[in-house]
Amino acid sequence: MFLLDEYPASSPLIEEFEPGQRYLIRGFLDAYFTPNPTWTNTDSNLILKPLDGHNTWFLPAPEQSEIDLSGPGVEIIKNEFEIDQQQQHSLMVRGTVDLSAMPNTQEVSQMYHLVSGRWLNHEDELNASKVMVVQNSFAQLRDIQVGDTISLIFRDLKELFRGGYIYSEDDRQNWRTYPTFPDTFEVVGIFESRAGMDPNQVFVPLSAFPAEIEKTEDEVHPYYFSFVLKSSKDQDVFINETQAKLAEVGIEVSFVENKGKNFWAGVDPLRQAAAANLPVYGLVLLLSLLLVIFLYLLQRRRDYAILRALGAPQESASRQLLIPILLIGLLSVSVGSISAWNFSLNKAAESLSTLPLPSGVAPSASLQPGILVGMGAGIFILLLILTGIGIWLISRRSTFELLQGRNAPKVKTQAAPLNTKDETMLPPPTAIKMQNPLFAQKTPSSDLAWIKPPENMVSRPKNNSTVIRLMLRWTKRSGLKSVLTIAVAASFILAIGWLRWMIDRNQAEIDRLYNTTVVQAEILYKNPDVSTSLGYGVFGIDVVEGVQRSGFVESAYFEAIAQRTRIGGINGENESFQADIALRGINQADTFFKIKLQGAAVEYADGWDGNLFTKTWTAEELQASKIPAVFPKDFTEQFNLMLGDTVVLTDEYNVSYSYLVAGKYSEVYVRSGDNPIILPLSALEVMEGERLLYQVARFSLFPSKNRNLETFRTRMDLLLANHNQRGLPLKMVFWDEELRSVVQPLEKSLSLLQVLYPVTVIVAVLIGLGLNLLLVMQSARDAAILRVLGVPTGRVRGLYTIQQLLLSLFGVFMGLAGVAILHNEPAALLEKQLIFGVLLFLGGALFGALLGVYLITNKNPLELLQVKE
Repeated sequence: MFLLDEYPASSPLIEEFEPGQRYLIRGFLDAYFTPNPTWTNTDSNLILKPLDGHNTWFLPAPEQSEIDLSGPGVEIIKNEFEIDQQQQHSLMVRGTVDLSAMPNTQEVSQMYHLVSGRWLNHEDELNASKVMVVQNSFAQLRDIQVGDTISLIFRDLKELFRGGYIYSEDDRQNWRTYPTFPDTFEVVGIFESRAGMDPNQVFVPLSAFPAEIEKTEDEVHPYYFSFVLKSSKDQDVFINETQAKLAEVGIEVSFVENKGKNFWAGVDPLRQAAAANLPVYGLVLLLSLLLVIFLYLLQRRRDYAILRALGAPQESASRQLLIPILLIGLLSVSVGSISAWNFSLNKAAESLSTLPLPSGVAPSASLQPGILVGMGAGIFILLLILTGIGIWLISRRSTFELLQGRNAPKVKTQAAPLNTKDETMLPPPTAIKMQNPLFAQKTPSSDLAWIKPPENMVSRPKNNSTVIRLMLRWTKRSGLKSVLTIAVAASFILAIGWLRWMIDRNQAEIDRLYNTTVVQAEILYKNPDVSTSLGYGVFGIDVVEGVQRSGFVESAYFEAIAQRTRIGGINGENESFQADIALRGINQADTFFKIKLQGAAVEYADGWDGNLFTKTWTAEELQASKIPAVFPKDFTEQFNLMLGDTVVLTDEYNVSYSYLVAGKYSEVYVRSGDNPIILPLSALEVMEGERLLYQVARFSLFPSKNRNLETFRTRMDLLLANHNQRGLPLKMVFWDEELRSVVQPLEKSLSLLQVLYPVTVIVAVLIGLGLNLLLVMQSARDAAILRVLGVPTGRVRGLYTIQQLLLSLFGVFMGLAGVAILHNEPAALLEKQLIFGVLLFLGGALFGALLGVYLITNKNPLELLQVKE
């Protein structure tokens, strides 16, 4: 225990203590005198305090363990003890409409930062949610985690500006009579502050306060009010419309730096590209439905004709043709929609998980189930309409035609003139000579008979032009099949190219952001509420040098501190004075004066400016010249110093240096009486050497190494862990909101696209394979006719393969043309992944055509020409 000079009357009372007697005394901890108190050294940390708050310093304590404070004359002491018990459990509860919108909670302010959980937001205010955000030091002291609950008892004190404590005399006398309002709150966020603040301050929604509690809303102070625009795009318009009007009533408009222009520069093009996904994939969906319907009706139209031939009404036959595809479609749409919905929402939630929204709301990717139902119903209705149109077209054709499996020939009124130059697959009738019946003739040397080839076999075409013309005519006659093949190829190539473009564009934007976004890291105390006699967060040069040797640091801002004990040599005078003088070395004047001192007014002497802090000083220069420094205005007034004057400052080791008054500033720094002399950091480093202590160390990291940020974090954790074993615990805080809020969601989106791309390619290959296979299989009778007419099997196979391949190639070229238009540059078609996807699609189409041709030409042509019931 020790006594304060505020109570000199207590000293004589110590003499009244009798050895061996027990006394009741009162002590308290004060962070100003004991910055790092622990219960292991209470004898040197506790400060003596009167029992009754006035003149009673001790009471004799009997041997029994309890002291009766209910008797007369001790009511005041009892009240003081009970107040102490209340103070030990008191919290300063601050109400907020939207904590997440406060300037100090924005990462760019580098003041408050979340350790876990979230900030309170406006939704909490609207819903009067019983939630709170607490400081990390309080949470550690009470072992509180996010999700825990804290029971509060609100008491409407008259004095509200003393940290929630019972302070005023009126409150100390009447606090028991004040009404109380118990309530319970859930902890949803834990935060820390760069600078120390009362650890017992907590934040709750203003609407969650008991209605009976008086709220201090009359005072207007900039700290208590801030406003959030709907979008950072509105910032310039808002300033132009309101700045002059607000200035007339004495209000200055200022915005927290939000880097909104950089954000929208990267996001807007991606949003536009994402918005174009709907028509692109809508087209793919439409063509997929058309393909399914076409193939289904192609296979079932003969069943429809049989039903009509057996006497079934058109309406009944159409209904029986429609129901199966609707049932299959309902099942497919339901399964596909639900699985795709869950997959998309999970990926969206994963992408948004790292996004710190301005409102402080925890990112959510949930959507109303009605959207899923509406989308599924829309696809099903589209299937119904397209299938209905197809059935209607079939119903208009004759039953006989459908049973024959081919279109009815068109009747011409006049025979077309014979084109003598046109070669057909068959020779003219005059080319066919009637021969005698075949005969067999035995040769003398063998029992085997040989058959003489007949001369009336169909001759082969003399060149391939005939085959090409035939193929073109078939393509023209099968217009719907040809258009479908081209459309499917074009749509899937367009989808593949679109996905590839989105991937490349996202990747380019991510690379740009990684290479241009500057991440800052700062060394802070793990518990910022703990201070030292020299201020908040003091550490040695070994920590700073360890960070700089990591290879990640591009630039750094430092503030180092030192003390001087004597001032003298003012303008050459020999007189000196004992003084407690604070020095602060900095290396960036703008950061210190404009940000740290919030725009302090600095007046420089002629020939000097803020660049004096960037000069690198050597020991020889310090001894031979005067160190330029910027002095606090009250200091210059106290010692009658003018700009350009010189002064000598001496440290505790009796080492002196001369200083030049190169400027002066007028703002109060941190605390009253703690306005330091500002000088170049390099000069202070030379003067202090290994004794140098830093109070601020903020590092700007190389953007090119942003991808290796986790490696840097790990190395810094190890570095600071070694320091923490011998000093107050330090931590490194990373101000990387821009990287987390933009780059990481883009990376999540990119990973989703990279998953969808191979899936899209595989689906395109399978559909190209299946479509060409089925279309070739539909031409089995035509292939059989060609073979019966004498066309070689190899030529038939080549004919159908080339036909399907050319159609697919034409569709591919159309799709690539669409990709080039979207890219707005033909060079985009040379992208390797896109070329590989195109080749895979063509390979699938070719394989499907070859497989179909093999299947139809590997059978007996007469069997294929038979109509089986």
